Amino acid sequence: MKRKSTRRKVNNSDRTRRSAKKKFVQPRDLQQFLGMPKRYQELWGDIGQIVTEVREGATLAHASRKFHRDPRTVQRLAAPALRKRRNGRWTARNNDRLLRVLLLPLLKRI
Repeated sequence: MKRKSTRRKVNNSDRTRRSAKKKFVQPRDLQQFLGMPKRYQELWGDIGQIVTEVREGATLAHASRKFHRDPRTVQRLAAPALRKRRNGRWTARNNDRLLRVLLLPLLKRI
C-alpha cells in the first residue's frame, strides 16, 4: 500500500501572497526618499553614515553596530558602495553613488 505524502500542498493563493512582499528599493532621488516610510528613511540615512565610517577606517561590523544595524542588512543595501577584499573583510569603494539627504533648518530673516 502506498504511503501518504507528509508534504503540505501549496495553493496558488500561497504563492501569490509570498510574491507580493515588497522589497526595499534604494532611493534614486529626493521624491523617492520622501515617499518612503519614516523607518526606511532612517535606515537609509544610517546606511550612508555607515559607508562613510567604513571609508574612514572602521570595520563594517563596528560601524554598523554603532548605528544599531545588522551588518548583513548593510551589505545587502549598500552593495554598490562596498567590496569584499581577498582577506574577507568589507571595505568601502573610493566613491559611490548612494543617495544622501541632508536636511537643513530654514532660518527666518529678520
